[in-house]
Amino acid sequence: MNLRLIVTILVIAAAPVWAQAQKPTLAEVTKADAQMVLKIVSSDKAKTRTYCEMAKFGHQIEGRTLRLQSLRSMSANCMNTDAPYRSRS
Repeated sequence: MNLRLIVTILVIAAAPVWAQAQKPTLAEVTKADAQMVLKIVSSDKAKTRTYCEMAKFGHQIEGRTLRLQSLRSMSANCMNTDAPYRSRS
């Protein structure tokens, strides 16, 4: 009984160390891989046009999001100030 308990504790204690010792098996992207993807996308004009339109749309959304955030902060500042025209309820 004691031997089984000791072995169980050792296995539980050693599992995290064993897991950290393993190297992650992430595939590294090489320059050749990037060039191949670029060649595939640039060879098809429709894909290139779609990619460019998506990038432009993303920039527009990003710009509008920043403007919306600044307007929200300005409106919050206006609501927090005690203006003379503001009536208290």
